[in-house]
Amino acid sequence: MIFDHFLLKSCFIIRLFNLFWGKITMRREIGIKYKNLTPQKELEKIYERNLTKYKDKYGPTVDYLRNTANKSWEEIIESATRTGGTDLGL
Repeated sequence: MIFDHFLLKSCFIIRLFNLFWGKITMRREIGIKYKNLTPQKELEKIYERNLTKYKDKYGPTVDYLRNTANKSWEEIIESATRTGGTDLGL
């Protein structure tokens, strides 16, 4: 009985993690798609800012958010619902 509960809880955690990871990956892919549609002059500013701030031209990675910015999974998911670039006037 205890093992069944543990197994069920473990499966739920794995499914939840896969959902989180899928949404985070989707958000990054959307960002790349729209960066590819951005005029070159603005794109250069975005890449420069992202490289300076996040060490990645496409923006923060999960590794950056978890280990450098010390964000929880919930904070990462919540922040993925917002657009960035206010510091660039976007």
